[in-house]
Amino acid sequence: MVTPSSSITTIPPLSTADLDVLKSVRVVTGYVVIDGGKHSASNRPTSLSFLDNLEMIEGRHLYFEKYALYVIGNPDLKWLGLRSLKRVKSGLLSFTQNTNLCYSHTIPFRSVLSVRDSAWKNNARAEDCDAAGRRCDSACDAQQGCWGPGPAMCVRCKDFSRDGVCASECPADRYYTSQEDKKVCVKCHQECDGCSGTRSVDCRKCRNYEYWTRRIDETNSVLVLPEAVRMCVPSCPNNTYAVAGEKRCEPCHSACYEYGCTGPSSLYGEGGCRKCQYAVEVDEPGENAGRMKCLISETEELACGTGNNLSSNYFVTLGEPSVAKYVSDTISNK
Repeated sequence: MVTPSSSITTIPPLSTADLDVLKSVRVVTGYVVIDGGKHSASNRPTSLSFLDNLEMIEGRHLYFEKYALYVIGNPDLKWLGLRSLKRVKSGLLSFTQNTNLCYSHTIPFRSVLSVRDSAWKNNARAEDCDAAGRRCDSACDAQQGCWGPGPAMCVRCKDFSRDGVCASECPADRYYTSQEDKKVCVKCHQECDGCSGTRSVDCRKCRNYEYWTRRIDETNSVLVLPEAVRMCVPSCPNNTYAVAGEKRCEPCHSACYEYGCTGPSSLYGEGGCRKCQYAVEVDEPGENAGRMKCLISETEELACGTGNNLSSNYFVTLGEPSVAKYVSDTISNK
């Protein structure tokens, strides 16, 4: 670099770690060249894993007006690692004079990347790669080859693809097979123990609690169904309670309103509502005598009527902390 004072600053070469900044690249509009140069260096990459998210090379401009991907003279390069590359729209491929490069020589580049032609010359000998165990993983489709070692580098899986890695099966408790591609394992919702889709309503069995509802929260809306469906949830929603000894949520009594409950009763307290909108004190003898009973009403005026089996001697007054509004007896009866 020439500065205004004409002094020269030496810029140190990039390290392989510096190249990881390219991991975010998914499309190259021009071409890719990896040239090892004529001089020895201690920081040459052993793979092109810094481009492992590259999906497409468009080839609008080509190297030597011919190549979209050109890899030459990299003696430390052991595998390509371009596992996300699916398409080269224009241009040819060339991999030459990379004396330790193994694995990808079996990839049918024409069909895999839709290229017209490719060259693989003077790289590591196939028999040397095989003798060193530097061959595609057994989980890979042998006809399609691989980009490097391990089940994550397969061009296509022999059996199934699971979370981006080739596998021999899709565990039935956490995955299902896609309708579009039977060789792809799709992850179930985290609340599922087995499933037929990705939503919590697609579970075959719930890991925690099951809850029947007609309302399903979608990404940007609420879907209201004509009939209730079972949804798997980590805990029971506020308007339900967990049935003791069972992984099941049941609706609270409607007199609990939105306050929630710990059981099916309309009484305030354990086994009933957490709070009441309207309530009256139980004045009948028995184990519930003196407890607050939650009431249902559309308005304060109707809360004291015959709809709640109350005489005309009742009126609404301010409640205690457990009751939003309190239905009290008339002063003449106190």
